[in-house]
Amino acid sequence: MSRSVDARIRHRFLGRGNLVRWIRGGRQAVVAFDYGRVLTVRAEDLAPVLDDGPRGRSIRLTKGADAPIPETYGAGDRFVIEAFRLGIVPERGILDWTYGRDGELNYLSEWLRDPLEAVLYLFGDYGSGKTHLLGALGQRALNEGWAVARVPLDPLDSPPSSPKRVYRNLLRSLRWREDGNERDAQDLLRRALAGGLREAAGGHRFLAPFLRAVDRGRDEDDAWRWILGEPADAQRLNLPLLHDHTTASNIYSNLLTCLGWTAAEHAGLKGLLLLLDEAEMVTAVHWHKQLHRGINFIVGLSRAAQHHEALRDEEIRRAPDRSLHEGVRSGLIYSGHVPMRYLFEGVQGDRHTKVVFAVTPTPLMQRLVEQHDFDAMDIEPLPVAALEGLFRTFTSHYQRVYGLKVPRKDLDRIRDALVSDLDEHGIQRRFVKGMVEGLDFRRFHPRRGMDDLLGADPFARTGAFGDIW
Repeated sequence: MSRSVDARIRHRFLGRGNLVRWIRGGRQAVVAFDYGRVLTVRAEDLAPVLDDGPRGRSIRLTKGADAPIPETYGAGDRFVIEAFRLGIVPERGILDWTYGRDGELNYLSEWLRDPLEAVLYLFGDYGSGKTHLLGALGQRALNEGWAVARVPLDPLDSPPSSPKRVYRNLLRSLRWREDGNERDAQDLLRRALAGGLREAAGGHRFLAPFLRAVDRGRDEDDAWRWILGEPADAQRLNLPLLHDHTTASNIYSNLLTCLGWTAAEHAGLKGLLLLLDEAEMVTAVHWHKQLHRGINFIVGLSRAAQHHEALRDEEIRRAPDRSLHEGVRSGLIYSGHVPMRYLFEGVQGDRHTKVVFAVTPTPLMQRLVEQHDFDAMDIEPLPVAALEGLFRTFTSHYQRVYGLKVPRKDLDRIRDALVSDLDEHGIQRRFVKGMVEGLDFRRFHPRRGMDDLLGADPFARTGAFGDIW
């Protein structure tokens, strides 16, 4: 397998992504997965992406293992279990694993269809299901003909104070559907080229030279890397520099809203839905300047998606302290090297770029939303009945995948323990991870009593159950 950074890889359970770096002597890797998460995984679970390959793989029972493991299984079936084990969203079939959120999803679907709506902030406590709801909305949007890009605003990989890194990771994750097959950002732009983008974007500072480079045919692969925000030698390609400065929010807000317009006007899609998770991480910085620039990116992208009138023609001037450039009416920061508008002049009418931020409530983020009058929606905890429905469906799925038969009394004790833990901690993610932990215990230790699981030291707990292994 290629050891180069940015190589395309496939994880046996978590799907495809880009290799970020190797750690621990090559025994583990940090991977940016296409569904929007950056995780550390074991190297032995990775394989290079050569072709689509089979949807399942053979797993053989290890000698002396207590647990019955089927020799073959569907990758999608096992994927759900492994996703819940990590406390993350099972992207495959996510709508089938969404319980108790009909009201929220119906509201979000209506919001998505409203041509005048553009920005929404989802507030919910840690572990309340915001990430799951983002994933479910993303799937509905894909089903309805939108391009969807999703990224967590991770302070290391996608900090909002570094707009180019957020842009790059959004385009890496971008997906849309054509004839039942998933396509990526490059496919979208190729389709738009055939749909008249060359003529419409002829005056764009970055798209126009990119289109000329593609037409020349020389170093075309590098030109594609450049427009997607990947490392590329812009000078050799005779392309303008895509700056990686903290002040470059205007450049990447312009490109993202232009991409949404491109998707709708030239690629036959409804537009581009951007899903930005963990927006509260804007505060996870060392310096006040980083916080200031991160907030500027969040507000600037939101205002650009809304087609805020000030962004079309406001005067751009040096700030009083002459340290940066700012808009006179909006107060937003502009790149001194490229003081282009936050909104491409060709973007008119319906809001074809929509942005949803998922946020754990903090005083700063709540004040930001109130100050700028952004629309917000509070995510309430799921009712116990919905989680119990999820538990019943998941335990049946788990037993089918692993060929188990767990006694009803054991399932009832696991469920009751999880509900009790939910009452104590109020974190739905613990409930979800605990389902897997409880069933894993029964699978790996079929001869041990349930008291060994439920009697674990509560002060040693890492989930709903303690470290019993």
